[in-house]
Amino acid sequence: MEEKTKSVISCLVFVSLITGMILFIVSFHYVDELEYCLEYNIHTKAMKTEITEKPGTYFLGVGGGFECFPKPRQQLEFSVRSQSQEPRLRARTKEGLSLEMDIMLEYSLRKENIKELYDLVAQDFSTLYQLLAGSTLRNVAAKYPAMQFLDASRRNISMDMKNALQKAFEPYHADVISVQLFHVDLPDQYEGWIKQIESLKLESKRAQAYRVVAEQKETNKYTKAQIDLQTDRDKATIDSNAKVSQANLKDPERRTVAETQAMASIMKAYRQRNTTLVELDGDLQVVLAERTLKLQKATNTQNKSKVEFERELFMAKNNATVLS
Repeated sequence: MEEKTKSVISCLVFVSLITGMILFIVSFHYVDELEYCLEYNIHTKAMKTEITEKPGTYFLGVGGGFECFPKPRQQLEFSVRSQSQEPRLRARTKEGLSLEMDIMLEYSLRKENIKELYDLVAQDFSTLYQLLAGSTLRNVAAKYPAMQFLDASRRNISMDMKNALQKAFEPYHADVISVQLFHVDLPDQYEGWIKQIESLKLESKRAQAYRVVAEQKETNKYTKAQIDLQTDRDKATIDSNAKVSQANLKDPERRTVAETQAMASIMKAYRQRNTTLVELDGDLQVVLAERTLKLQKATNTQNKSKVEFERELFMAKNNATVLS
């Protein structure tokens, strides 16, 4: 009987030692260097307001523990990639066209407001920010026409999205670091119209550049001809004066003949100069007229495409109104 009692006591002591060791071990908690942590007690249901961020192991007792939040910047992505938290963001443009966007934003939690964030959503802050970002980005997208999502204005849209997200996240204890608008999809029909209009704009600019070069060439040709004519006139005058000088050395009769020939040479040079200037001026006017005609044609084609695009947008608005 005594041996049985001793065995029971030995078992109880062994179990107590094992239990004590386990409780002692679980009383230690680790803080990672990339985390902000709040200490809590499961028995008293109390959480300290002081933030523990120094990495290391802490002895908090059996009822103690940490609720930790990440220090580094966090990413929130709306795209078709497998690692994306959300599918592509669907929105509407200012005209009411459907729109799909690939967007990634980065944000960071505010260290001084970790306790307030925990009191608000506990550890579910990611869900909060996903919902908040989605609604904010849709509101910003609705402020811009479809054309601006496909041209250089997209950078301005990204900046507007970042500012709007910062205002939306600020009351919920986070700061938005960056917003990247990667890819935008519009309905194929309207995207084709927009690309056609942009192509016409580029063609118009290229044609205008060619016309400027052609006009400059004609102007240079005109200037060169003027210089050559002036040179010929000066040469004829010099030659005529030389003949007059030679005639002065001989007799008055030859002087009269030389003066007559000199005047004839000068008049001939003037006539050639005037004829060439008239021809060059006519060529220049033809080039300018062709430039004006081509520019008008390009403008008419571009305006026609814009009118057709506006008509399609008007029909899309009516359809969107009926569906809503």
